[in-house]
Amino acid sequence: MTKARLVLAIDDEHDVCAEIETDCDDHCDAVPSPSVSHASSRRVQVQQSPYLMAFHDHHQIRVIVDSGAETNMIRESIAYGIGAGVTKSSQAVYQADGVSPLDVRGETKVILIRDSHKLVLEALVMRGLECDVLEGAPFMEANSIGVLPHKHQTTIGNDIYPYGVQAAIDHRPSI
Repeated sequence: MTKARLVLAIDDEHDVCAEIETDCDDHCDAVPSPSVSHASSRRVQVQQSPYLMAFHDHHQIRVIVDSGAETNMIRESIAYGIGAGVTKSSQAVYQADGVSPLDVRGETKVILIRDSHKLVLEALVMRGLECDVLEGAPFMEANSIGVLPHKHQTTIGNDIYPYGVQAAIDHRPSI
């Protein structure tokens, strides 16, 4: 199922005075009758991000694949929950706006397993991260990971893994 956000577009062909008629009655001599303002909706598709399911020991972890991310991140509670060693970090990370800082708690290095693949994850440990692991370009390059969004598939080397609803039906991850 595709999700959509409702975006309203207001037809603004009418005069500003007509738009705020109650505020400008004092200074507008002839207020034209406002044209009918039509609200229209446009569908903006929202797609699920590509992901891989992997394991660290017996812990299953959902790894979001973000090819636009410049670093790898893991949620603080996940890092401590899987027993990953966390060291101090001097790195500062900001949202895409370049202004809003993210809460970096340290760094870690863990090995994730997906079938026969050992995936090396070097990541910043983040407080308040919305997903378990957000893997960026460094993780993708180091582990030969690719995405095929039009097919809802991620790849590790030559192996293809579906994600989303089809993944739950077709394939169960294994250690």
